[in-house]
Amino acid sequence: MPKINVQWQGGWRFDGHDSRGMPVDIDGTQQLGVKPSDLLPIALAACSATDLVIQFNELGAEVASLRVDASYSQQPEAPWTFQRVRLHYEVVAGGLTEEDVAEAIRRSEHELCSVASSVRPTVAIESTFELRGE
Repeated sequence: MPKINVQWQGGWRFDGHDSRGMPVDIDGTQQLGVKPSDLLPIALAACSATDLVIQFNELGAEVASLRVDASYSQQPEAPWTFQRVRLHYEVVAGGLTEEDVAEAIRRSEHELCSVASSVRPTVAIESTFELRGE
């Protein structure tokens, strides 16, 4: 079973390490690291983006750029539960159709991405995209 760790550094700062020891700076004051609650939408966007790159490579597409912007809403009071995450994919690639991109996003969010699968029962995920040729 993979393990991560988070070590308190004083104040609102923590050093986190992923399951392979890669570091991430976390800071509740948002001055010297990532806001803890931002890690969830970042994980969702990164998980889905990884799935898209894999699928696009399988299609033989030439991907020049892929960006995923995420916006989210949370309940206004503690525990500030996530309610909705909106993902917008910007794809610059040759050899892809809009149908290819839409299907890759659908597969990622409903079949492949562990983060999406974990949050989908309680968090609405909405997606849009734009595809530009190289």
